Amino acid sequence: MPGNVTQRDIAEHLGISYLTVNRVLSASGKSSGKVGHATRGRILDAAQLLGYRRNIHASNLVLQRTSTIGVVWPHHALSYYQDVVSALERKARESGYQVVLTHRASPGTGSRAEVEFLLDRRVDGLIVAPDQQAEEAETFQVLAQAGTPVLLFNSFIPGIPCHYLGTDSRRGSNDLARHILELGHRRVTFVAGPENDYTSRSRREGFLDGIRMIAGDEPGPNIVSAGGFDVEDGRRVAEEVLAMPPRPTAVIAANDALAIGLFLEFRRHGLDIPGDVSLAGYAGMWEGALLTPPLTTVSQPVEDLGTRAAELIIELIGKPDRPPVFEELSDALTVRGSCAPPVTS
Repeated sequence: MPGNVTQRDIAEHLGISYLTVNRVLSASGKSSGKVGHATRGRILDAAQLLGYRRNIHASNLVLQRTSTIGVVWPHHALSYYQDVVSALERKARESGYQVVLTHRASPGTGSRAEVEFLLDRRVDGLIVAPDQQAEEAETFQVLAQAGTPVLLFNSFIPGIPCHYLGTDSRRGSNDLARHILELGHRRVTFVAGPENDYTSRSRREGFLDGIRMIAGDEPGPNIVSAGGFDVEDGRRVAEEVLAMPPRPTAVIAANDALAIGLFLEFRRHGLDIPGDVSLAGYAGMWEGALLTPPLTTVSQPVEDLGTRAAELIIELIGKPDRPPVFEELSDALTVRGSCAPPVTS
């Protein structure tokens, strides 16, 4: 059939009414249930045979949508976030959506500029990995008033009208702490990320729970704050860790980037890993597996996270009045060569 195939062309081809075809192939699909299963199958088969393609622009005008999802990611380009957004984009495209990706310019600036940029482009929904140290509640209140669904990713902020997707960091950190203790370590230091960050706090609490389950309150674990989640934050705090009297036999970092920074500084000071000090991280970044020895970590399911983030935001776009979603996937302990029993107790 020459030219662009329309719904009326399909109706004439099958000898049925245009209204019946439109009910099956309309933008919303809300009326397709009124068409019998056999007829619906004939319409879909004919649409494929004749090369029918839905007019996305016209459909968006009907639904007042743009078929786009806005994403606000941290300023750094950790492979963890890159891997998540790759899976997110794949799933979004399968569902007819495109992703508009933005990064915050620097830490401590919040997401307001990026959110306003994406709102100006009329995205249908937003996925935001927030900077808890700098976010303004007003930014998310405006989104709520505009009716734009927002999914917070990997860092939950209580008290704002958004949905949340992350992983069970408390459980994962608990598993890692118990693994370190079962190796025989008792002088263990936890290197925390940003003080008020939900994820960092969850991992710190999980670490403490794991320590208490096996070692009780004595000896008390050391906790130091790196102030951030980047490699350079790990390098900077390494001096404080090395100066502890006595030096810890094992160090757990709140994420892999911190652990990599610590690894580099420990090696620069001539320490053997794991002979002199065992080291572990959190996230499962592929860079950790390239270290010698490779980094013990708690692996987050990046493929599942990206896919689920896309599924959730699309569900929320379709049902903007849905009750708040708080969903955490499970992480998995990944034991590698950077941890071993202590040489001395």
